[in-house]
Amino acid sequence: MEPIKYDVSGQDCPMPLMTLKKALAEAQDGQEIEVVFTCPEATVVLPEYCENNGIEIVGFDKEKKHWKFVVRK
Repeated sequence: MEPIKYDVSGQDCPMPLMTLKKALAEAQDGQEIEVVFTCPEATVVLPEYCENNGIEIVGFDKEKKHWKFVVRK
């Protein structure tokens, strides 16, 4: 199953969270979702949302000019 990938670099919050929520609604169980973003607030908001909603965080990495956040539905 291919991961769903979104790049919302350059967009402010709440766009990373809105994108993640949309992807979770469209994803199949077990499918991975990758969101690339630059909004510093999302480094707190996305993990908090996942922890509060029982969503598995697969990866969370700081890269050159952005963060990459990966979850599994």
